[in-house]
Formats: sequence, structure tokens, C-alpha cells
Amino acid sequence: GAILMENEIWKDIPEYVGYYQVSNLGRVRSLDRYVKDMNRNRIQFISGKILKPSDSGKGYLKVYLTKNSKKRSFFVHRLVAEAFIPNPNNLPEVNHINLNKSKNYVENLEWVSSSENKKHYVSTEIGRQKRAQGGRTRFNNIVKGKINNIIEDYTSDKVCTIQQLADKYGICKSTVTKILKEKKLSRRQCPECGRTLPFNYKFGICQSCYDKRRYGGRM
Repeated sequence: GAILMENEIWKDIPEYVGYYQVSNLGRVRSLDRYVKDMNRNRIQFISGKILKPSDSGKGYLKVYLTKNSKKRSFFVHRLVAEAFIPNPNNLPEVNHINLNKSKNYVENLEWVSSSENKKHYVSTEIGRQKRAQGGRTRFNNIVKGKINNIIEDYTSDKVCTIQQLADKYGICKSTVTKILKEKKLSRRQCPECGRTLPFNYKFGICQSCYDKRRYGGRM
């Protein structure tokens, strides 16, 4: 459900006391402060504001904190954990419990070891989907080895249906159809009787319909 902002608690960020704070809802803000403008040799007032985090490239959110003209980047989830979650065992990593790396409210975070972090990921639905994807990759490699044979059978003079190819090579009908579509292979059908024509068939109608036309059924 939605997290109410009125429940937001702010704490100072160590090393940046008087400059920045982090909240239990995963937000970071700068504080009102006076700074010395070295270029103009005067004191300047800067209003505090909520910082807009950026994506680290791996889904984690980060912010840039500046002090004494030095800028450093910090992961938001670590700022929250360090401020609000005790870590008596000095565990090295912060885990997102629901695996959504953009949800940095304190209830979604926990200190874990590196191995615990990996186990948590693997045990979730997303981890299972990734393992299933690995199974699909192995299946795709098996199918790849059969593609040439499927195409050879399909384009031979002998009419071979998609279902027959699927049965022969132990794959589903939709997989055969996908292979043929990717190779831009398709067979025509006789417009008169609907019979599938051989792949390299040169005429517009099947032999049976041609004979009926030619001989008028007198055969």
C-alpha cells in the first residue's frame, strides 16, 4: 500500500551533519545552510531540497552529496540502512526484501551477508524465472541443431505438414511454425480444393484439380 509522508522520519547522514538527511521512506534532502562562495568571496544562503536520485545502471538508486567542494555518490538503500537499521554483526550488504531496488523504505531493507543476499534472490519468483530462462536457453540450443533438417524436410518434394515435423523432431507445432516464419518459408494451397502444395510446386493448382479440369472427370 501507499506509504504516508506524515510517518516520515529524518536523520542526519554521518559525515554530512548539517548538510544532508535521509528518511525512513528512502528520501534524501539537503538542508538550509550558508556556504562560502570562494569565487565572489562572500557567504551565500542555499535552500534545502529533496534530492532527485539517479539510476546506477543496475536498478539501484543513488544520490550525490557535496561538502567542501567535494562530490561523492551514495546508494540510497545503504544510507537508509545505516541510519535506521542496527547492524550488530557488521553484515556487508543491504537486501531489498521485495527485490524492487527502487523501494528504499526501511521496512523493505535488511542487513545480510553476501551469501544470504544471493540465496534470497534465488528463492524468489524472479530467481525461479531466471532459472526457467536457463532451461529455455538449453531447449533453444537443442532446437537450433534441428533447424536445417526441419527446413530440408519442409522444402522437399514430399508434402510434410507442420504437425508431422513437430512429431518427428519432438518439438511443439508453434516452434516449427516460428522457425519457418523466421526463414520466410511458407507453402501455398490449391485454391480449388485446399490441398497443400509441395514447396517448389510450379503450378497454381494441384495435379488432381488440373486433371479434373483437363479431362472433366473422365479418367
